[in-house]
Amino acid sequence: MADEDQSRGYAYCGDWEASSAKMPDMTAHVKRVQAMGLSYMLWYSVPFIGYRSEAWQRLQSKLLYRMDSMGAGVLDPRYPEVREYLTGIYEKAAAEWGVDGLKLDFVDNFRLPPGDNPEPGGLSSSASLPDDDGRDTPSVQEGGHRLLSGVMERLQKHKPGMMIEFRQPYTGL
Repeated sequence: MADEDQSRGYAYCGDWEASSAKMPDMTAHVKRVQAMGLSYMLWYSVPFIGYRSEAWQRLQSKLLYRMDSMGAGVLDPRYPEVREYLTGIYEKAAAEWGVDGLKLDFVDNFRLPPGDNPEPGGLSSSASLPDDDGRDTPSVQEGGHRLLSGVMERLQKHKPGMMIEFRQPYTGL
């Protein structure tokens, strides 16, 4: 990671690597916290892939939409490659670093922009998907379900009872 400052924002989301300058041994750090009797959770902004991340070059063609004001795009969970990439990141945190839980945030952003054939629940699908683009479902809702259920299944294999929070929008006045 070339840029180690703390003000980088969502333009750098997507690689999810520990900063070697700040956290030279992430596994040891997690173990020290756990030795104090605490559980260790990490936060991830699930759908965002930043324009300045290393993963951008690989995944920029697999987006639902771009959020230029944030310098990031929203990944399309209808692609098995996207689901595998994200699940692998969370699996690494469980298997290599030994974290106790994950807060998987912004999952409500898995939708197409307004006007793109709404599905039940406000999510959208594309009216005509090319047969050869690599998506395995026309439904964003189904792709999101496959992602989140796959994450739960694989993480439970590494750490039964692992805490997983899927954050949706807050409600209230």
